[in-house]
Amino acid sequence: MRSVLFLVVCFLSTNYSIGQITFRDVDSTSIVNESDTYDSKFIESNKSNLDEFSNEDDAVIYVYRMKAIAGAAVKWQVVVSDRAETKLKNGEYFTVHIDTKQKFHYLEFPYIKFNYMNFEPNKYYAIGMKGFSVVASTGFLHKEDWNEISKMSRNKIISVK
Repeated sequence: MRSVLFLVVCFLSTNYSIGQITFRDVDSTSIVNESDTYDSKFIESNKSNLDEFSNEDDAVIYVYRMKAIAGAAVKWQVVVSDRAETKLKNGEYFTVHIDTKQKFHYLEFPYIKFNYMNFEPNKYYAIGMKGFSVVASTGFLHKEDWNEISKMSRNKIISVK
């Protein structure tokens, strides 16, 4: 009886965990919500710490992963627009240079794919992640984002052109 019960528990556990591994494709959404404003003063005062733009159509996205227990054991495979990928662990960030002439860019990390649009040239953006979700403000880079990022180690710089 014990071995049957053990097999049933193992079977149910496996099905439950496999059932959670589903890929969610989030519909296209603007990277910036309506109430988000670009903080030019903050950007200018931190210009020496930020990545420089490579041309007039370039935008820079800071993608960061805050420390959390959920998912902490693994590095996340993060893919940006099929062209760039990196493994991101807790407390790391990377920057992505994108071509704003391209209408859509997406960010894919474990089981979720976000399709973003409406990037403006020569602007800084931030996408923050914690646990298994995007939690921080996705949108323009703000002081709160930078306070988190400045405590982290940089993973790499990626160019998606």
